[in-house]
Amino acid sequence: MKAQWQKVRYGYGPVLGLIICLIPLVLWLPRQPIDSYFSEPSIIFATLAKICSLTGIAMFAWALILSARLRFLERAHNGLDKVYRYHHIFGGLAFILIMLHPVFLTLKFEAIASGLSAELWWSGNFSLVLGRLALAVMVFALIFAYFIKLKHLAWVRVHRILGLVFIIGSWHALAVRGQLDVNPPLFSYMLTLMSLGSLAYFYHSIFGTLLIKRFRYTVERVERPARDITEIILKPKRWPIIFTPGQFAFVSVRDPHVDTEAHPYSFAGSSHERSVRFVVKALGDHTRKLEDVLPGSEVILEGPYGRFSHLNMSKRRQIWVAGGIGITPFLSMAHSLSARYKVDLYDCNKTAGEAVYAKELQALADKNPNFRLIQVCEDEDGFVSAQMIKEASGDLTNADILICGPPQMADALMGQFEDLGIDPDRLHFEDFRY
Repeated sequence: MKAQWQKVRYGYGPVLGLIICLIPLVLWLPRQPIDSYFSEPSIIFATLAKICSLTGIAMFAWALILSARLRFLERAHNGLDKVYRYHHIFGGLAFILIMLHPVFLTLKFEAIASGLSAELWWSGNFSLVLGRLALAVMVFALIFAYFIKLKHLAWVRVHRILGLVFIIGSWHALAVRGQLDVNPPLFSYMLTLMSLGSLAYFYHSIFGTLLIKRFRYTVERVERPARDITEIILKPKRWPIIFTPGQFAFVSVRDPHVDTEAHPYSFAGSSHERSVRFVVKALGDHTRKLEDVLPGSEVILEGPYGRFSHLNMSKRRQIWVAGGIGITPFLSMAHSLSARYKVDLYDCNKTAGEAVYAKELQALADKNPNFRLIQVCEDEDGFVSAQMIKEASGDLTNADILICGPPQMADALMGQFEDLGIDPDRLHFEDFRY
């Protein structure tokens, strides 16, 4: 069965991005009859090169803007996970289009060999040197970013290089004499978009520590409730972060045992307490070393981010489905849940021994008659399914369904729920695979 999770609402953000990236063509193409752009092969290749250049630079700029974690864009896309998804899409399309730009120019001049020669590469034309330099660095960086599995810190650093590539490429586009010289509206629009992309890069990647509001905490204690699970409890140095249950923050730990790069972790405690709790599963070098972090170490929080919360849903009747460590945001929601909501939480694990927070959740369920905990163990019950949930929870047509867990599980459940006739707008899943 083909997964249908892509139908989950994305807000107006993707449409806004597409419009912004196509406006350069709207400003350029009507300047002369359309058929004149395709009158002969050399002109056709020149037209295709210009289309790739304008839309590629626009998409590159938009991808950088999306990477800045701006609040209004998170709302526009209905969640930061979807912002990252479209950052990935626009960035990938920008890479393809910018790669095609010199290909079409080479075809235009029918000079593949000379176009790749050292003489032309190091020609005295400064704008051409800039363009080739930007292209070479971009190819190198994107090969590592998209096709080579890197550690998180190396991956972040490679992505930061792309901001510099964009700035060099923008200089190239402005230095080349062409349509920007004879089309003032196009020049103004591209200059504005290039400037916004550059500013977004400097705002977040270069001067983020100074410009973005962050909260300072210290490690109160570190616990290890299971072999591969680490809990970190933090207390604020001054002002506590205010978050909605289900949200997450980018956490930077200042401790010699781990790198200082920020990682996204969901809040796992009550939103009414000053201290915050994060539950982290050991999945990589950073997460495996968190258990060695010392009490008293400083921690910087950036956030909160995310729209995945029971408080943001229109229905009071809700079904929560957690797979493995996907229980984390539901822990926060369960601790903050009022009796006005009627919730069934499905805690899905491979074995009963992996249900680390079953007792904690059951204690909350015992205090709230509208909150019910259902344990699903793969070794005894099989994989959780939409039909299993329907049989246990009854009619689902008037309920919001929140899913957090492995993407494969979420993809399967999304498709199954739609097969049962559930409105896609009632299905909610944060997807951070991109």
